[in-house]
Amino acid sequence: MQAKLFERLVDAEGFFSIKLKGAKNIRILFDFQTINEKTIAILYCCFQEKRTHDYKEAIGIAKARREEIIEHF
Repeated sequence: MQAKLFERLVDAEGFFSIKLKGAKNIRILFDFQTINEKTIAILYCCFQEKRTHDYKEAIGIAKARREEIIEHF
């Protein structure tokens, strides 16, 4: 793994980003959750980063999806 392809997002409530390098700068937002005593990575959404502001909308989507998942556990 290349550490520079992963980043912890500042002020984003524990979310991380996977950077897929290529022509379109695809990003995948995820975090780590402990479920049934196992820590797992949960991928919430992906988006094309065109500008820094794109993260704001994606983080909102990721937060909503995380809440839906956590409700079931």
